[in-house]
Amino acid sequence: MTEDVNWPKASEGGRVVGKEEIRAYWTRQRGEFDGLVEPLAITEEDGGNVRVRVRQLVKKVWVLSRLCQPPSNTNSIRRELAKAMSIATKSISALLLAISTMAPTTVIPATTYNNSVKPNFSHRIPNIPGKSLVAVEVSYPPGGVSAPHHHSAFVYAYVVSGQIASQVEGQRERIYRAGESWYETPGAHHLIGRNASNTEPAKLLAVFVADTGDNALTTPDHAGDSR
Repeated sequence: MTEDVNWPKASEGGRVVGKEEIRAYWTRQRGEFDGLVEPLAITEEDGGNVRVRVRQLVKKVWVLSRLCQPPSNTNSIRRELAKAMSIATKSISALLLAISTMAPTTVIPATTYNNSVKPNFSHRIPNIPGKSLVAVEVSYPPGGVSAPHHHSAFVYAYVVSGQIASQVEGQRERIYRAGESWYETPGAHHLIGRNASNTEPAKLLAVFVADTGDNALTTPDHAGDSR
């Protein structure tokens, strides 16, 4: 490392120049980043892009880190990130170092998940005592993201417009386009729900076969509220 080394400050923005400044920057990072890292998905997208989603605790706030830049060697990135994420405390610095040298990183705080939910339909099912059919519209702005969550009921999800990326725990992430659909069983852990486009909005219709009177159909992982 040369004396005039120029380094990107991935989490703070801007750049830092010189060995001592870089040492001070990484010292701050080690003090701010908790050692808990949970890999969510590494997905290749259209156009040769690769998207990496990692959940980690930063300053006691859950965030998702995303890398969405065409890499020079996708397989190499997968191997290095998987290796970094398998380490405990030291994995934070290793992961940030790998990402910051390859592409810009977008960090989305859990408090800024920006999908919106609007009731669409609700009615008791006459031939199934104790059950109701409940439908809601979930809208995403360009690049919009939902918080990871659980559902208390069976869910049928239909993409009305745009492209929506979804992943349920134990399955791979997949992009669903208008007219396509998926389902989730009661209690399923929905890890990823996001607009796959950074330029166009997207919307889906979520239909629940729920217990009548169940008003907590969706429970975010790291929040006290429910929808």
